[in-house]
Amino acid sequence: MPTFPALVSFLRPGIVAIFALNLAAGCATRITAPAAVAAKHGLVQRELQGTVFTHTAYHTSAVSERHDSAGPLWVFIDGDGRPWVNGGREPAENPTTTHPIALELAVQMQRPVLYVGRPCYDRPVMEPACTATWWTDARYSPTVVQSLAAAIRTYQQQARFERLILVGYSGGGVLAELVAREVNAVAAVVTIAANLDISAWTEYHGYLPLSASVNPAATATTATWPEIHLVGEDDEVVPSQTLQRYFERNPQGVVWRYADYGHVCCWQEAWPRIVVRIDELLNR
Repeated sequence: MPTFPALVSFLRPGIVAIFALNLAAGCATRITAPAAVAAKHGLVQRELQGTVFTHTAYHTSAVSERHDSAGPLWVFIDGDGRPWVNGGREPAENPTTTHPIALELAVQMQRPVLYVGRPCYDRPVMEPACTATWWTDARYSPTVVQSLAAAIRTYQQQARFERLILVGYSGGGVLAELVAREVNAVAAVVTIAANLDISAWTEYHGYLPLSASVNPAATATTATWPEIHLVGEDDEVVPSQTLQRYFERNPQGVVWRYADYGHVCCWQEAWPRIVVRIDELLNR
């Protein structure tokens, strides 16, 4: 293994401390993409206990939270990452994303944020409960949703935030919609390129049905909070036609369609303008 000084010379200063801790744990431990992004932007890492899983989370500093806790806490949940490998033939040993788009949106915010990792994602060591079912067939199951909700409630109570805005990218948008039904004081749910009808989505792509997961489109919600759904018209991962049933059953949701946007492009670049638009809608 290369020496520590040689490796550190290639790293940004913000992630040296995390890298040193990982080296101490052994050469097999690597810096995850979420950890690197969070450290670069000064977010604080912590562990949040859910019902079944421990969740890796990143949040803004305690000092800023004491000043801003009267406003809503923006909670970000990322996409499905890499649940399968070898062309979808084998479950991945570690599903952690290499491109944490929800976290890249969170670090642009000039307000309190919490990025909460999904069960078994971005973990330094996999827990015994971490079997592949939690990032494949059961990725949107009640067990996953309830554990995420419990972790979010813990942080909300500790940091004393009265309101939450849940933001989910891709599969994280499915979870944001489901988690909103399990937590209190939801001010809004924002989904970005989210596969909100998982049955239509798997059928479109010819994927195996996610039979152990909850489909948000299966029933209408009784949501009392605003829902804002961002849809890219050039999204080939979650084509807009796969969302029709969800929108028909949940007409209270606002749908913002973006021409020429795909599944990845161009949400990071547009995010500051989108946040202004969200604020305007919520402040009416």
